[in-house]
Amino acid sequence: MESARKKYPSTNYKTVDELTMIDEGPMDLNFFKEIDPCVHISTEGSQVVEFYRDKSVLITGGLGFIGKLIIEKLLRSCRDLKKIYLPVRAKGQKNVTTRVQEAFEGILFSELKKINPKFMDKVVAVEADLSVPGMAISKEDRQMLEDNVNIVIHGAASVKLAEELRLSAPINIRGTCEIIALIKNCKKLSSFVFISTAYSNSMHKTIEEKVYFTPFTADEILHLIDTEGENLDSRDHLILGRWQNSYSFSKTISEYTVSKECSDMPVCIFRPANITCTYREPLKGWIDNYYGIVGMVALIQRALIRCTNQHYEKFVEICPGDYVANAIIVAAYNNQFNENRNVKVYNFVSSPENPLAQGDIIELALHYGSEMPTCQSIWYPYNIYIRNSYVYLFCSFFLHAIPSYLQDVALVISGRKAKMSSIYQTVNKFTRCTAFAATRQWKHQNDNIQKLWDDLSSVDQQIFSFSLSKSNINWNEYMKILTAGLKLYLYKEDFDTIPKARKHIKRLYKYHIISQIVALFLILLLSFFIYSLF
Repeated sequence: MESARKKYPSTNYKTVDELTMIDEGPMDLNFFKEIDPCVHISTEGSQVVEFYRDKSVLITGGLGFIGKLIIEKLLRSCRDLKKIYLPVRAKGQKNVTTRVQEAFEGILFSELKKINPKFMDKVVAVEADLSVPGMAISKEDRQMLEDNVNIVIHGAASVKLAEELRLSAPINIRGTCEIIALIKNCKKLSSFVFISTAYSNSMHKTIEEKVYFTPFTADEILHLIDTEGENLDSRDHLILGRWQNSYSFSKTISEYTVSKECSDMPVCIFRPANITCTYREPLKGWIDNYYGIVGMVALIQRALIRCTNQHYEKFVEICPGDYVANAIIVAAYNNQFNENRNVKVYNFVSSPENPLAQGDIIELALHYGSEMPTCQSIWYPYNIYIRNSYVYLFCSFFLHAIPSYLQDVALVISGRKAKMSSIYQTVNKFTRCTAFAATRQWKHQNDNIQKLWDDLSSVDQQIFSFSLSKSNINWNEYMKILTAGLKLYLYKEDFDTIPKARKHIKRLYKYHIISQIVALFLILLLSFFIYSLF
């Protein structure tokens, strides 16, 4: 396996040790700060933009990461779109209007505000709860949707991998059933996209672009939940069977439901893999969550994990958020050409065209994490690759558990509140949830997604870029953008903190060397003691 140093020579790749020794000079961040030209590209001659003209779109999960990216892109590029309807729950003291307004006040919509300051006039918040029968929606609002909606993009979901089935199924399964019931009465429906996951059928080594059979129907699962309640938790593992978690299981059930109930509709199922920060638009590196690969990179760069149970050479499926949003928008447009009315499935994955190994991700994360370090690092960042899960648990105890307890002792002695043990409980939960995907390799077929791209006009390929081919995305550049995005949007650190963070890393590096010397001394001392006993 080639190392990242050989694979990406254009970076003038340095080791992490070398990078921490560099001077605290100014860093050129124009690569990140400049707005990509595609953000303000002309839409003249676009067939996709024309498709959305005077149409109303219903988007569930619109306040989530991908939902906001889809909305921003539609309002920026498809300016003649009529309305966007957002089913939203009231939360606490905030009504649906307040929640939607607050969501669109973020920096993600800064460029859109420059283009169209009144974009919110096209957004309609609808009070609804997809997890309950009937969606808790008023008769007037339901009638409004049935009379006006042309396109439905259903992305609302609970994405907590460790969640009990009784908690994930109401939104992931019942929510899909409720949306299907709604769109069957939509008088002007021209397209329906169901957003699933590339890992919905992970018990298969080769995952084709088709709907797989499930041992349960949606009605059977929902009946179990309604009648059993919390008593069902102890039997989750029996129901899930070969599915690794309730999220992938519920998505499979929903896929099968869509294929059976919507076979006569213009419908498709879209399966993205690991959704990560934006690559180009509307802002480079924008991210608002720590899910999947993003969480792993953040933990490594902050040295919250220093050993990983992963296979270096295993390919990882990375899908930039803006590319996912563009592909979904185009998939909805393409449904009109599906004359056979069969449910088309799109596996949106990167490895068939542009593979990237786990080991390279970590090396690049360490590389750029040292160029743009964070003041939140708790130790000197490094990583030990461990394939065997038992060896990993042993090493994790010494590299994660013991140091966290020692740090808590130091915090208590200094009069501060102990926090590291609780932090590592969260870290351990994250690593357990992601271990299944981190130690397995799948072969995803993506012929449909490649054809979707190839069939686009050159104009639309520029406006709605989503190809994950080597000619369209550079992983070295992307990991640099991801690191900058983490620092700015999740760590909430300005780039002028880089000199301070480098000094912090240098100090941690000294502690790291001292700890290694002390550990070596103790090992030699213990070895001498054991030897003297015989």
